[in-house]
Amino acid sequence: NLTLLNWQPTFSITSNKVNFSSIGSWSGVLVLEFGEVMQQAAAAQAMQNVDWSTFFGGTAFDQFNDVSCNDLNEVYAIGETRSLYINSTIAESIGSLSGSSDILISKFNSHCDNVYNIYYGGAGIDIGISMDIDTENGDLFCGGKTGSSDLNSINTSPMEDSELNGLEDGVFQIFNAYGLLLFHTYVGGNGADKIVGVSFAYEPITQSKFVFYAGQTSDGDGWYPLVVEINSYQQEYSGAVDGFICKRDGNSNEVMWSTFFGSERNDYIQDIDLAKGSPVIVGSTDQMVYSLSACSSPQDGGFPSCAGSEIGNFYHSFFDNSGAATQNNFIACFGDEGMIEDEFTNKLLWCTFICPTVSGDWDAYKTNVQILHRGGFSWEDDIIIYVAGSTYLFTDGGNFTFPFMANGWHQNVPGGGETDAFLMQFHAVIANPYSSFTQQRGTLFGGSGAEHARGLAIDKQFSEVSSTNVYVAGDVFAQQIQQSEDWCDPPVNGDFPMCNYNEQNYMETDMQEDNHHDRTFIACFDGTLNTPHLGELRWSTEYGDGYLNNGTSLCANAEKVWLVGWSSLNWTHTQFDPNSSEDYYRFNLIGGGDATIARFDISTIFSVALTTQEEAEAQFLIFPNPTNGTFTVHSNELKVGERTMLEVYDATGNQIIKRNLNYAPNLKVDISNCTSGIYYVRLSNENLTLCKALQILKK
Repeated sequence: NLTLLNWQPTFSITSNKVNFSSIGSWSGVLVLEFGEVMQQAAAAQAMQNVDWSTFFGGTAFDQFNDVSCNDLNEVYAIGETRSLYINSTIAESIGSLSGSSDILISKFNSHCDNVYNIYYGGAGIDIGISMDIDTENGDLFCGGKTGSSDLNSINTSPMEDSELNGLEDGVFQIFNAYGLLLFHTYVGGNGADKIVGVSFAYEPITQSKFVFYAGQTSDGDGWYPLVVEINSYQQEYSGAVDGFICKRDGNSNEVMWSTFFGSERNDYIQDIDLAKGSPVIVGSTDQMVYSLSACSSPQDGGFPSCAGSEIGNFYHSFFDNSGAATQNNFIACFGDEGMIEDEFTNKLLWCTFICPTVSGDWDAYKTNVQILHRGGFSWEDDIIIYVAGSTYLFTDGGNFTFPFMANGWHQNVPGGGETDAFLMQFHAVIANPYSSFTQQRGTLFGGSGAEHARGLAIDKQFSEVSSTNVYVAGDVFAQQIQQSEDWCDPPVNGDFPMCNYNEQNYMETDMQEDNHHDRTFIACFDGTLNTPHLGELRWSTEYGDGYLNNGTSLCANAEKVWLVGWSSLNWTHTQFDPNSSEDYYRFNLIGGGDATIARFDISTIFSVALTTQEEAEAQFLIFPNPTNGTFTVHSNELKVGERTMLEVYDATGNQIIKRNLNYAPNLKVDISNCTSGIYYVRLSNENLTLCKALQILKK
């Protein structure tokens, strides 16, 4: 028989661990029941800037490789699944598992509900790698690789290229906002091919739409004929592994331009983004020699070279093979130089090595690129190019030549491991007759383990903005993290960089020094112009509540940041709305590996540090928030039994609730009869007044 005690233990909750500081005077067996109130308290403590974080998938292996989002806080993730079904209570399942692995595309709405899951594939292995979204109509542009020869049977619409030419082809699909397949085609020749980057752009003046995809191929035979665009870069297959680029009309799906890109050795395109409707690509190459054919297709087997037409352009004049580096990262920019007669053509305007690396495949040492247009869709406006990736640091006595340039937070001391992540920033201006590509930033990011930057996002694209924050994510084999007194400063002793600038963000500090498995990290840099904070590190933490997980991609809008990836053991878990049965939430691993997804709040990440008065407000918790109307109120500033006034007001100042009560922790409040909107919850006594906003969301 159990006897209910008239006292409660004092405890704290960090992630999934409960620590008791007091359990009273007790002799015997103490049975603790963890109910909904304690679950919500744990969620409130863990949440901070984490809105939502969960495993995702079915009973077999699942993984997300890329993510796209819109201004409605809807998010789409692409990857692969080997599960017969996805564990989701309300999601529509579109298609079914056809082979050993299918492409998986999942949509989540602003409430974190799983709206649908698309299975796409045939009898072989199919993997989704990259995607982008037309935010105007919701169309999804997706790319990946396939070993299935029967994709033509997926629907009644014939494929543009309906034959699998080699053992593995790239595959490109277009779905509408509801998951209906509109178009699909094989992409490739007689070798191994894959699409690794997809990017969409809308040009508002002419209302033109363009979609580009880029990838890697090991054979130039068996391809559909290349489509030549007048005055654009054009190259035949050069040997070994080459990159390829394809431009399609976003309305008709017609191929407008296609070309190979590379040298006679291995050249791996790893990502693509668009600047004024023309591509910027990044990747790596093991070709150590530039071509002598400047700014044109190589005729000598060398790597494409283009220093640009302006003195002062960033140009790495040699291949850095210091130590055991086998490849160099590169960047290449195409465009029309602002000439009316060449508008939207794709000349090679700039191409250069960046820094040393090791591997070139998309799932190993990926390099990422993101483009910001400040002011419009014209080259004459500011165009900022961000690049993140991994650079090789084992120099064996050689000279390490990373192009450092301080701009805000700056780490110029290698962490000491095999690789560090890096972040670079370039400013591009394309105007007839001169084009400039100048470096604005170059920093390492890492400690004594190995760091790989796999995801890169900026939070305000293609608009006139004064602030553009930069987010980098990936995996880390960290051996130790910075001590709290060193947080937000660049590391100098091999510690992994940590930062919680405003002390309001979720942090994981439980790194075990003997743990050399991969673990996710995420870092955020301030982009506010004309302030001392420009470029400063605002938040950096290891993430995943343990090891054997990996962040593969990021997406951001003006409000939220999404991180996707995979885990084979641990993941940080926070439910968006504990009172809802519809938002997707799983705290346990089911298959041999699960996809992972998390959402973070930007306003919390970059809010200013608290003042003394505000620190008291931070002790006032309301959870869940947003809510459907039922929520819990808790404050460490009030004493148990203290006479307290609880009030709730709507946005117009009308009082909804007024209660005089003796304060007790975790007060339950129910205003579920109220409509969706912003409300204000107030707790007060003779000495203190606490007030906090509450959002009600009705589904």
